[in-house]
Amino acid sequence: MIEAQLHIEELTINTRRTGEGPGTILFVHGNSCSSDFWDPQLNDRDLQKDFSMIAIDLPGHGSSSRSPDYSLKFLSDTLVLIIQKLSLDSYILSGLSYGTALIAETAPKLKNCKGFFLASPNITSDAFPPASYIIPFPELLTMVSAAVETDILKRFASH
Repeated sequence: MIEAQLHIEELTINTRRTGEGPGTILFVHGNSCSSDFWDPQLNDRDLQKDFSMIAIDLPGHGSSSRSPDYSLKFLSDTLVLIIQKLSLDSYILSGLSYGTALIAETAPKLKNCKGFFLASPNITSDAFPPASYIIPFPELLTMVSAAVETDILKRFASH
């Protein structure tokens, strides 16, 4: 595995690269994680044959420097700069949790991205606030309650 740092404006971004395949996968971890999360994929011999794989530490995570701004827009702009600095011509973005929100925010700005793999997707952004896709379900606690009143159980079942 090759570890390197990218210098993007005032940031130092840690990267970890492995694999020799013709395809490229760029891994974006979730909040409070680091590129270490992707070790099983980075060390998978079959994936290494088919892909060059790069995992990054987002600003303020892992071995990357802290950022003056953690807004989704700033991190999205930073991800675009990372991809440009890596000179990726054709690639797949793979994200986890908050990394999927970052990918969704960045997607309209991307060139040559061939696809996405999103694990535990979180597509919240300014364009998609939680209220736009979460339907309130007050009877949800019924699923974990030991004893439930009949009328609440009927409402739950009707949903």
